[in-house]
Amino acid sequence: MSRKQLKDLHVVAQLRFLQEYAKISDILREEAQIREQLMRLEQKSRQVEAPADAIQTMSIVGADILWQSWVSRSRRQLNMELAQVLARKSDAIAGFRKAFGKREAVEQMLQMEKDDRKKQQMRKFYDRLMSGV
Repeated sequence: MSRKQLKDLHVVAQLRFLQEYAKISDILREEAQIREQLMRLEQKSRQVEAPADAIQTMSIVGADILWQSWVSRSRRQLNMELAQVLARKSDAIAGFRKAFGKREAVEQMLQMEKDDRKKQQMRKFYDRLMSGV
């Protein structure tokens, strides 16, 4: 494979790697947002700052049941969204690893080609030195 072909292949591999990196970054950001929403929901559900008589009043009118129902629905919805994001993350990680591996392989090929070129230059230089003696 020629040096130009290797360089072109390296550009393609690098672009693919950056594409996969951007994809996984978006997914990680989305995961963090959902986890933060879940944490805030848990904090809200634990906060009971109302006086005892207010809680009793809410209980009488059914507000406490509505609140717990809303918390449960919200938690369930956020957990489903999180599961979907984690599934996409798993797929994205596989694509990212593959793109990373290809990029690394092309970089190693470029380095080997560079080393070979240096060896050939040194051999030619040595041959010229020895033929001049």
